[in-house]
Amino acid sequence: MALRSQTSEQMKRTNKEFELVRDMPVTPGFRVIEAGAGSGKTYSLVFLVLRLIVERDLDIRRILMVTFTEAAALELRQRMRERLESVCSGVIKRYQDRAGEFADAKIRGKYEGESGQLMHIIGDPAAKGPEERQRYADNLVKLRRAMTRIGSMQVTTIHGFCQRAVADHAVNAGYEPMEGTPVDTKDVAAVIAGDYLRCNYAGGRAPAATLQATTRAVQVIMGDPRCVVSVKDFPDLAVFVQDRTRDNPVLTFDGIILRLKAKLMGEGKPADKLSELIRGQYDVCFIDESQYIAGIVAGGMS
Repeated sequence: MALRSQTSEQMKRTNKEFELVRDMPVTPGFRVIEAGAGSGKTYSLVFLVLRLIVERDLDIRRILMVTFTEAAALELRQRMRERLESVCSGVIKRYQDRAGEFADAKIRGKYEGESGQLMHIIGDPAAKGPEERQRYADNLVKLRRAMTRIGSMQVTTIHGFCQRAVADHAVNAGYEPMEGTPVDTKDVAAVIAGDYLRCNYAGGRAPAATLQATTRAVQVIMGDPRCVVSVKDFPDLAVFVQDRTRDNPVLTFDGIILRLKAKLMGEGKPADKLSELIRGQYDVCFIDESQYIAGIVAGGMS
C-alpha cells in the first residue's frame, strides 16, 4: 500500500511513495497518513501493531486505536484478534510446509504476498541461519503474550475514548466526574426539532426549513452553543434548544468530545494533570478520522 506521509518536522507534505507496512517508522513521533476508502488502512494498521509488538516490545494494552464508528471499531478489533490468532497458530510455518489450508494451491497463491510481509516482520522459521530462526521464536513469544492481553486493548470510537479518558482521569486531575449514559445527538435533536416546529408553526404557517434541516441545526447548537444558525430559517431556535437542554440535560456523544476538549484546553494545573494522565496511559495512539478531533490531539495527545 503506497501512501503519503507527514511527520512532525514542520508537517511538510511529501508525494514520496513508500510501502506503509515495511517503511513506516515505528519510532516515537507524530505522523499523519492520508489514504482513501478501500486502500487498505485497516490491514496496514494491524500490521503496524504487529511491528510495534515485535520491534519495540510494546505491551498491547498500551496501544490505543480510535476510529469514528462503533462498526469500524468492532471490525478493527476483530481483524487484530484474527491476525494474532493466525500468527500464533503457526500460519507462516503451515504456508512454508504447504500444510493445512495451504495444501490448496489457490489459497497458497493468494497468501504469498501476505506471508512475505509477516516473515519480514516476525522472522522466517525455516531460515538456514540460527539467528533468523531465533528471531522468529522470540517474536512469537511476544505475539502470544499480546494475544492473551488483547481483551484489555482499547479499540474504541472517538466519543468512547473521550468518555473513558474523563471517567478514568478527570477526578484525579481535579475535575468533576461526567455523569449519565451518552445518547446519539441525532436522536435527541430530532425530538427537539419536532417539538420546536410544532410550537412555532402550530397556526398553520409553513415552516421556513424542513424537519431534517431543523434537526441538523439543533445538532449544531447542541454540539457547540456558540455556533450561529440562520435567524430567518430558525427563529429563536438557539433559545429553544438551550431551554430544553437546561431543563432536561442529556449527555450526547458530541458533548463528551467537547467536554474533554474544554478540559484539555483549559488553563492551570488540572488541564496539565489531565493531559499528563492520558499521555501516561498509552505508548502509541492510532487515530482514524483524526480531522474530527484535531483539537483534542493538539490539546493532549499529540
